Amino acid sequence: MRNARAGRCGTRARGDAERARGIDPLPSYARALADLDAAVARAPRNAWFLHLRGRAHHSIGLAEWDLGRDPTAQYEAASADAQAAIERSPGHADARNLRAVVRWSLGLLAAGAGGDPRPYYAEAMQGFAEALRLHPNHLAALDYRGQVAVALGLEAEARGGDGRDDFRAGAESFAARLALVPRDPAARESRGAALYRLGIAESARGVDARQALREALRELDEAVRLAPERVSALHWRGDAAFSLAQVQLGWGEIPDRALAAAERDYRDPRLDGSASAWANLGQLCRWVGRFAEARAAWDHSERLGPVGGVRPERAEMEGLVGKATWIWPQAVAEARQFLAAGGLAEARLAFSIALALIDAALEGFPPADRERKAGLLALAEPRAGAHLDLARIEARLSAGDVPAGIDPQPPTDEERAERRARALDHLERAAGAGSADAALLRDDPALAPLRGEPRFAALLESRGK
Repeated sequence: MRNARAGRCGTRARGDAERARGIDPLPSYARALADLDAAVARAPRNAWFLHLRGRAHHSIGLAEWDLGRDPTAQYEAASADAQAAIERSPGHADARNLRAVVRWSLGLLAAGAGGDPRPYYAEAMQGFAEALRLHPNHLAALDYRGQVAVALGLEAEARGGDGRDDFRAGAESFAARLALVPRDPAARESRGAALYRLGIAESARGVDARQALREALRELDEAVRLAPERVSALHWRGDAAFSLAQVQLGWGEIPDRALAAAERDYRDPRLDGSASAWANLGQLCRWVGRFAEARAAWDHSERLGPVGGVRPERAEMEGLVGKATWIWPQAVAEARQFLAAGGLAEARLAFSIALALIDAALEGFPPADRERKAGLLALAEPRAGAHLDLARIEARLSAGDVPAGIDPQPPTDEERAERRARALDHLERAAGAGSADAALLRDDPALAPLRGEPRFAALLESRGK
């Protein structure tokens, strides 16, 4: 019969709840440890009491780490108790899991101190394998095994290695947990994040990452659906969608849906306080040539807190803007090369960036003098031409008049209407600059999808037909 004093180990669970709420859990942990010390003293060969005391030591170590203290002594005490429990009961899966969790914690401690955590992580993975051999449905072991596998992948990538197998292993471990508890939003988020990491690693090696990223999005969609308050899942979903958009463009696909999904998540009010979400929104806006919006997003991000990588990326963008007067012709030429080669997706983005550079070049002229007037005249024709090319691309996309594989999914009626509207916006800007003869517009086959639009008819009428 279990020692009755071990019944008060529930104070450890109370401490866990306090720690999660930001309340000092150490008094609760100390009471639990005192009770478990007494229980072990009365029944020193009771593996369950030893296991529980080890968990209390580990919890105290985690709390001390939160407070900036050295948790090593508590981790070592937890490891000793777990080992003693295993020696008394070799089939004790929980004790083996605890020992592995402690090795994981020691690895995190080593990483935080600038050391190499991989030996600890490898020992942890071995321990989880032992626990799962004894208890294949051990939920905690499946969860921790997934976390450690992902951490091993990140360590491999940081050292110039290949972490893809580790990311796959992590995703598989979370999938095994989800097979047992399908409605677990934390496991859905963890699996989605692992697949996102896999997609990033694949893309960096020139491997098609679209499948991994789409699967990541499915998992993260479900995590957000199950627990809308999980802002971390919302952030991961935005990152996965933005990465998918970039990968799609690399494979010649139109990335509209992924881009819209990413921007929607980054702008979600639940992420208003996230500096990294605003930083990533700035990166997205910069990527599509919306330079003013990128600046605004990065400004907001900096007000919330520092985010690594923002300042170099912003400096790079400002460098391009500063050279806009000289580099816009190259940008236009590259866009036309993409168009000539049939790369509609790449041409579309390239023309958007070229127009942003032309606009930046115009802003660089003084507000009212001969130089500005000459600049406006010199840039009017290329600016109008870029708008006309974008109008043709958007019109073709609205009709689905594109080679196979460029649009990954048939556009919905709403998407077709949005693309026609964008085409007309570009066409009106081209016409406003004096380009585009009415007869040429009327007979241009690429603009055929616009012929039933009232705005197109009005444009032709205004041009003299």
